[in-house]
Amino acid sequence: MTDYKYIISKSTYMPARFQRNTYFPGGYFDARGAVHYLHNDYQGSVVLVTDSAGTIEQRNTYYPYGEPHRTPAGQPRLYAGKERMTVTGEYDYGARQHFAPALLWSVPDAMAEKFYPISPYVFCNGNPIANVDPDGLFPIYSTDGKFLGTNENGMTGDFYIINEQDYDINMTDDKLKELAIDPNTLDEETIGKIKSHYKTLPDRPDYDGYLTLSEANEWYRNGNGEPLYVDIRKIGLYDILFSLPENGAYVNLLTKGLNPIDGLVYGHIYLKPQQNGSVKANPDTYDFDMHSGTSFLTRVRNVETIIGSIVAGRGTPYQIKFYNETKFTSPPKWLKRIKQLLNH
Repeated sequence: MTDYKYIISKSTYMPARFQRNTYFPGGYFDARGAVHYLHNDYQGSVVLVTDSAGTIEQRNTYYPYGEPHRTPAGQPRLYAGKERMTVTGEYDYGARQHFAPALLWSVPDAMAEKFYPISPYVFCNGNPIANVDPDGLFPIYSTDGKFLGTNENGMTGDFYIINEQDYDINMTDDKLKELAIDPNTLDEETIGKIKSHYKTLPDRPDYDGYLTLSEANEWYRNGNGEPLYVDIRKIGLYDILFSLPENGAYVNLLTKGLNPIDGLVYGHIYLKPQQNGSVKANPDTYDFDMHSGTSFLTRVRNVETIIGSIVAGRGTPYQIKFYNETKFTSPPKWLKRIKQLLNH
């Protein structure tokens, strides 16, 4: 199998129609459709790149924090398997960038409140030899090219292919890798379908794991009822001042959670407590249904719903599926005071 165009067998041709590298677990297709394989060390860093015949095309070595000993030519995924950006020299981890020469992240850790003793800018807790800092963000497809969603962490990484019946939004990264199917075992049409969809992911409103009200309304008008995927960690779940029952409960983010920004998008969401003290959320439907009842809060909620439906216009309801888990945080003092006033 020496011709780069024959990536599955000599009877299966991969058209040269792709404009940039398209990565899959363990390798990538280049712009011509040729397959290349990435060989990683224990940290996930790419140390070798070979073609389909096993010829070495790229060889890399690194300083402890990821700076290459010499700037390599060829594909840009290097230290920890992350892309090294040409202009800045930073490694793109999706949510933030790592600048290896400075030994630091360029922006603080979004989860810094959980690790107070550690600087929000420090990389791998100051020990990149023993630790890694993966993003674990994977879009997932079925063997017939259907977009299934993501796993517990998001969709900004390489795509994975599994059997549709095995899909679970709460599956761990290890479980996903265990179930992964080699894309080279699929036919050309399916691979093309997956790649075409994969390249559109950055244009989705949920690509960053968060929805604004304008994005949610736009998808309601033009998303054709397809679900969106939201990282529950990015929603402001302030301390709701009461304990969730063991089986969980619906929480109104606007009135109970005192979060007007996210409350206008998600409204009521069903939160389920976990054994580790965190919470997960059930899928929520984005629509403008009215609730029955005569309480003050129900009336306020229905007025908001009517206003929201007018702003959104005509559209198709869709599901918002939450991934990951999070913990309640204490609201600012002024929000606590407002809540006390509302409860009296």
